[in-house]
Amino acid sequence: MKPYIICYDLNIPNQRYEDLYKAIESLGAYCKLQKSVWIIKTSKEPVQIYEILAKAIDKNDDIFIAELTDNYYGWSHKDNWEFLSNHIF
Repeated sequence: MKPYIICYDLNIPNQRYEDLYKAIESLGAYCKLQKSVWIIKTSKEPVQIYEILAKAIDKNDDIFIAELTDNYYGWSHKDNWEFLSNHIF
């Protein structure tokens, strides 16, 4: 299982985020770090992740998926840091 970051922009107003959220949550352990940034841990590769998420977005949307390392720093809610430490890294 590897950790990945997923970043996206849904470019049409009022798009249904719920479908994308459900697709991301189906991949494994997850943390919604920011409005359009998720950290997940899954056995899937980036292209497989994309193929799953592409069903929930439009062709005009942007999405980025990359593998993460445990070399990170930043600021977020305490619950997010604990989840990342306990379930992702």
